[in-house]
Amino acid sequence: MLVYKVAASDGTPITPFWGFPVGGTDGEEHTVALVREIREETGLHIRPPFEESGSLQYMLPDGRQQHVTLYLTHIQGTPTITPEDEEITEGRWLTPQDAYELITHDIGKNVIKELFL
Repeated sequence: MLVYKVAASDGTPITPFWGFPVGGTDGEEHTVALVREIREETGLHIRPPFEESGSLQYMLPDGRQQHVTLYLTHIQGTPTITPEDEEITEGRWLTPQDAYELITHDIGKNVIKELFL
């Protein structure tokens, strides 16, 4: 699943891009943040087990280090993507190949390639 992000979390417009649903922990446990961020960015309700499928680190354009942990999970109910955040306008279920072609940033492409292709 990819989401189309059009604004930063504070509502500031950004150059839109396709990417994975992501978010910070806000001080909570990773699995709590995972459930919250997926609900906010996609409207989906997920449940354990959460299978950690990889992690990566990269440098942001402003020089900060970013650490990302990727999870596979189960969805409760109908898998219709309806974002609750104004920063996301659309979400799509895709095959790994279609996601690879649509995702905007090279980091996301590398994740898809390493994990699914």
